[in-house]
Amino acid sequence: MAFISSGPAAANVENFAAFKQGLAENGYVEGRNLVLDVRWANGNVASLPNLVNQVLDAKPKVIVSAGGQITIAAVKAATTSVPVAFISGDPVAEMIVSNLAGQAPT
Repeated sequence: MAFISSGPAAANVENFAAFKQGLAENGYVEGRNLVLDVRWANGNVASLPNLVNQVLDAKPKVIVSAGGQITIAAVKAATTSVPVAFISGDPVAEMIVSNLAGQAPT
């Protein structure tokens, strides 16, 4: 699994810890049955395409996108084959998908 955010790691410590706790509560524990590739753009949105490509090189089964539309757009521009989970933003309202079933806008 990959996690990518446009924001800074330091400002998201509590939220990221809650995300990992939620994974653990559902049986996914890093180092036991989960490999978690984490990338933070630290506000440098120009670095997002490179970070997304680094994540894709590891061939994740799913990408978790945090940081709103800018992060979602970078992931969407790089892949249509890896499922993406959105933590923030409204991908339907922002016309990234036409519905939450993941259909692309027409």
